[in-house]
Amino acid sequence: MTFQVPPMILSTPFEGHEATDDELDEANWFFYRYANDVPPAFPSLLATTNRQKSKLVSIINDISTLLYAQRGPKITAHLVLQQYSRLLAWRKELPGTIGNIEASNIQALPHIISLLWVIYPW
Repeated sequence: MTFQVPPMILSTPFEGHEATDDELDEANWFFYRYANDVPPAFPSLLATTNRQKSKLVSIINDISTLLYAQRGPKITAHLVLQQYSRLLAWRKELPGTIGNIEASNIQALPHIISLLWVIYPW
């Protein structure tokens, strides 16, 4: 059996707020089901989602490094729980516009569902 270490995604989390972020968040998104459909418009929340994905990628990169680094400390339950706590804290700190889709009647956008699936697969 062979084993290959997965590639690491090296990125720096972006936590700033750019001038165009509000425009990206407010841009309309439509859920088209068929060609002549006239669906309701939803705010895309694209910039907010991308900022949160950036934070999540940083956490996942740290977890991958912990699991697959050839040098470094041995994995302990404490280190695993520490990383899991980071994931839970990230999920808890999500803005309500994208993090509170379970308690609302609003149709969640596909890119938001993919973001939340990592932590809360329902």
